[in-house]
Amino acid sequence: MKLTTRTARRPIFRIGACVCILAAAAVAVPAQNPAQSPPPSTQAQLLEGVVSLKLHGARDWTSTGLRVRAGDPVRIKAWGRVRLASAGNLLVDPLGADLPAVDRLTDEARAGQLIAVIGDDNNDYLAVGREADFNARREGTLYITLNQNDTSGNTGDFEIRVTVGNSRGLAFGRGDEALARAQGPPPTDLQPGPPAVASPDEDAKTVTVSARLDWTNTYLKVNRGDTVIVESSGTIVLDLAGKSCGPGGLATLKDPARLLLDKPTGAVVAVIGVDNNDFFHLGASGRFTAQRTGLLFLGVNEGDLTNNAGSFTSRVRIERAATTAPATKAR
Repeated sequence: MKLTTRTARRPIFRIGACVCILAAAAVAVPAQNPAQSPPPSTQAQLLEGVVSLKLHGARDWTSTGLRVRAGDPVRIKAWGRVRLASAGNLLVDPLGADLPAVDRLTDEARAGQLIAVIGDDNNDYLAVGREADFNARREGTLYITLNQNDTSGNTGDFEIRVTVGNSRGLAFGRGDEALARAQGPPPTDLQPGPPAVASPDEDAKTVTVSARLDWTNTYLKVNRGDTVIVESSGTIVLDLAGKSCGPGGLATLKDPARLLLDKPTGAVVAVIGVDNNDFFHLGASGRFTAQRTGLLFLGVNEGDLTNNAGSFTSRVRIERAATTAPATKAR
């Protein structure tokens, strides 16, 4: 195989039928690296050509479990931060850093930058970084890794969302596209861990709102006229410089791309449904009356979430609007 250019590292193995879209999980091949990434969220996501996974900074090539065909549109977005051991534990996001002295797989991408390759028999690496859109030039399984010859000793991880075909993942931007494919009942086979899944008919629950993800689905259905009450706690980090904030946000950090320009960067915000940009500011404690019916989503008031860290814990409660019984006809 050609994928042997890393110093003292294993090439990608052929994994045959186990990477088919109906059954594949996110498989990291080298056995000597940390425990393999969790499998994709649901089989339904694989069937739709959408998969989410976590790439540990010390891992070698990791399979996304998605097999692409020549010409397929592929979209990848990544968040998170990794410390590069070979660069003095320098903290980087998926875009990597300009470090000419660090040995890397391709000079077309920065050191530590997220890269991809299609198939296990070539070195046609694709620079991904924080986000990339491209059409597959060949058929094969899509793999991802960091652009380093030696990733041993790295710490941290990247969270990655991959979309193949015309599917649109929830984490690819804001507005209509960011909320696409988010409606419907919660899946029944989610992996363990936050956010917890609840029935759409519940009136209260606690969710974990990741600072890295555009929107967190609460799986709570809100009806027009309902009052939504959200109390949040915790601390998130908004950039590589370490600026942090609570759910009220950081007013001194200017971000012209944030959702609500008149509200602090990093504050907790909400939206109802998958087809509008009617965002609500919540902060540490807030409430609003729903003007529409749909699923409730929570997020962070910031434009670029790629190098964020941490999460908020949000307690959501819905006070249902009184329903009026239909009047009976007089006899």
